[in-house]
Amino acid sequence: MEKMNLTNIKKFFITMAYLLFMRVINRLSNFYTRNAKIIRFSIILIIALWANFYLIPDLKIPSNNLQKIESDNTTYIGLGSFDLTPEDLTSGNFNSIFWKFIYLGGGRDKICFEKTNLSNNNTFSASYNNGDIFNITNKKCFDIPKEADKITFQVSYGFSFTLPTNLSLSLRRVVNKSECVWITGNDTCITQEGIDSAVTWVFHPDGEVYLEANLFHKLVKFIFIFFSTGALLWAFSRTIQIILYGWFKQ
Repeated sequence: MEKMNLTNIKKFFITMAYLLFMRVINRLSNFYTRNAKIIRFSIILIIALWANFYLIPDLKIPSNNLQKIESDNTTYIGLGSFDLTPEDLTSGNFNSIFWKFIYLGGGRDKICFEKTNLSNNNTFSASYNNGDIFNITNKKCFDIPKEADKITFQVSYGFSFTLPTNLSLSLRRVVNKSECVWITGNDTCITQEGIDSAVTWVFHPDGEVYLEANLFHKLVKFIFIFFSTGALLWAFSRTIQIILYGWFKQ
């Protein structure tokens, strides 16, 4: 008798668990039915955002990889080499191919200065197209005019140097600020005389300069990825239907 009671109790709990499970399933099914469009849109959106920022992120074009042009004692970087080339197509670099294709050669839309080492106090100063000098604390970008075929910039990195150990105190002198070759801080002045006397120089590249596309091109890229994601999901679901139900099952 006691064994039968235990069996009945087990059956009761199993039945209640099954009913609870089915109730949850029915509620989820009803919720999906009422919000099917929103749920499908959200799934596509989440996958597209992941692909846009992690699978196919925006490429940066480092300034060192660009063509240098010398004119009037000034070094410029050329802006006419962003078209998709046969070398790109045979390289197998899908990210680069997609980036150049979707931007239609317009990856030069912004020039950006970014401080890469935020853990130190070294200054990273820059000047774009002979404009004012500004300090980079994180990232600063400038729009490049569409009609521009070349641009120029200047940057100053942190550095350290060692003076000769036998430098006599009598050789030291007071200098004017006009003699400074560049200034790395409020109280640091380097003269050409000091540069010539230095034994070793160590430069600290705490920043980088690169080109990137503007916001409109990034939006075009995301829209392309969004609809491509929907098309891939449709093709995947259609393939499953063909496997399960055949070619002509609607």
